[in-house]
Amino acid sequence: MLLQKLEKLGLYRNVPEPAIICVRCGFAINPKRASRHPSDKHHVPKSARYGLKPLIRSLNLPDPETLPLRPNGSRPHPHLSIQRGSACKHCGLRSVSEKVLTNHLRTEHWDKVRPAAQRQTRHWLRDHIQQGLSFQSWAASDIKRSWIVVTDDPLELRHHDTNVLLQASPDVIQHFAQELFAQEHTRLASKENRRQTLPVHQSSAMVPSALLTNRLRRTGWPTVFKDARCDIIVSLTELPAREPVRPLSLGIIDGEASQSPASDEKKLASMLSALDRLLDQCGETVRWTDVCLRRWLRGKFPDHPYKAPFELVSRSSSEKLYGAPV
Repeated sequence: MLLQKLEKLGLYRNVPEPAIICVRCGFAINPKRASRHPSDKHHVPKSARYGLKPLIRSLNLPDPETLPLRPNGSRPHPHLSIQRGSACKHCGLRSVSEKVLTNHLRTEHWDKVRPAAQRQTRHWLRDHIQQGLSFQSWAASDIKRSWIVVTDDPLELRHHDTNVLLQASPDVIQHFAQELFAQEHTRLASKENRRQTLPVHQSSAMVPSALLTNRLRRTGWPTVFKDARCDIIVSLTELPAREPVRPLSLGIIDGEASQSPASDEKKLASMLSALDRLLDQCGETVRWTDVCLRRWLRGKFPDHPYKAPFELVSRSSSEKLYGAPV
């Protein structure tokens, strides 16, 4: 009878910790205000609340803030709300705001943070924060008197295992890496054999080292452009003038002058102008995008944003350098 009365009002009697939990709000109610809570928060009529006050008084419930905490790593309580937050790795201080924890590290643990920063070339205050934790508490949003809960969700479990820096790669990736490793050893061995068998006058005329990079070797460009007219290719890569009025001379092919018509140069100039406007618009989009979204874009995992957001280059010279290949 008691449980049915509470269920109709959206309340739950918790055991073994003696408390009345509001299922809608997700926290334990103070017994002094338990009879008024359904009316004040959920507009339950007085007729439905009849007899609730003496019923709760007969249970002799303590204040939720004095209830013992459940151990860390417990299963989630089905009727308590889950809070997302972080914790300090040095003292265990918890907060839903990482800014609060970074200020805490600067003021309370700077003697531990500074030596770590001096030993590493790249160091972040977030390295001293355990992120992606899930908390539950008896009182509403009481992060200080809370405990860590763990679910069966694999994404949730990966959040809690934040101290693991290296994880085993899938078998497919390991096999692919081993194949690349074997191919590289075979290529180096064959290259050494060819170098030893070549005469002295031929070994000095080998391909320059700049053309033996992995990128050029895998794309096969040295073979593709072996007999090509490099001067013509270089001329084709030149950007057109802002307002081209005459053809662009490409060179002499089979005794005849080769030119790019002025009409084609104008089309290319228009395309470059449109591309410049597109890149400018992309830059504005990045500047006005929220930091949380830019952290997610930079991360490798869809459920775990990167600790620093994606940023544009700060110098105009760098912007021109990156924009030139486009």
